[in-house]
Amino acid sequence: QKIFECYFQMNGEQTHCVRGHGLGLAGVMVLLEDMGGKLSLESDTGRGAKFLVEVPLNRAT
Repeated sequence: QKIFECYFQMNGEQTHCVRGHGLGLAGVMVLLEDMGGKLSLESDTGRGAKFLVEVPLNRAT
């Protein structure tokens, strides 16, 4: 299940989280666009970020 873990590298400890390349968010963006949705971001330097994922729902008839 490594795709759900943060990017890591082995460096003498078991794992060490490092900054990734943003590939995960790129994949999310492609999927959302294919579904007619969108991804937005609010960032506050030093405090964190909020990601908003919007996906339209089709109602069953």
